[in-house]
Amino acid sequence: MDFSALIAMKDKPSPLYWKRSDMPIEQPAFVQLDESGRVTARFDDTDGRTEPEAVTLERTLRWDITPFLSGKAVASLAEDSTFRSLLQRVHEGRKIEWDGKNHVGVFTGDAEAASDTLEDFLNSLEPDLIAMDVNDWLFDGLSLFDHWSGRPLDTAVQELVEIALEERESDDCDGVIIEGDIEQALLREAEKIFLEGFHKVDQFHLEALVTAGRITQQQAAEYAGRPVKGNIQSGRYDVEEV
Repeated sequence: MDFSALIAMKDKPSPLYWKRSDMPIEQPAFVQLDESGRVTARFDDTDGRTEPEAVTLERTLRWDITPFLSGKAVASLAEDSTFRSLLQRVHEGRKIEWDGKNHVGVFTGDAEAASDTLEDFLNSLEPDLIAMDVNDWLFDGLSLFDHWSGRPLDTAVQELVEIALEERESDDCDGVIIEGDIEQALLREAEKIFLEGFHKVDQFHLEALVTAGRITQQQAAEYAGRPVKGNIQSGRYDVEEV
């Protein structure tokens, strides 16, 4: 049995967490055992509609696991005697046979029982971190202007990084892990607001968008020259087309 892939995750903050931009929740995660006895853990990077043929034919086996585990917790599984023994029983009780169409996994009764117990064991693991997608962390109930307005992008990013580090240290678990790039998330939101034209971005937003190559200097100049109408006190602005 090869547990080296799990051990290699020791220093990763949240190796099993990933949220697709087109999905409302995080991707599922799983522990995987292949034909050779190699054990891995990862998040599902597909749309959930397809799976590898080896998994379908049970040559490779998967068990669900919470994605909210630190790398340290994942690596510790490699040293857990219950985890190791259950996987060993599954591996030793599995053989690959030709069924007339495909090579498929066939299991002894003990291997099936061990697989069921392993499923229960993994389901019982308690999360040891809170992971959040950077967009959820920044914009769930808040706007771009709550985080970045009237100052350069790098200043706003540094302030947010410090807040994220404080949350990581102060939470009841091992901390809040922010998944994603704060700077890119701010730029994406600023570009979205720029294109929609409902709220008015400021000169610092425009300069950052130009530097990042998201808009041209000419677009920024034209935008800055447009008259603005709206209720300044409410923070709602409309850009008047000219």
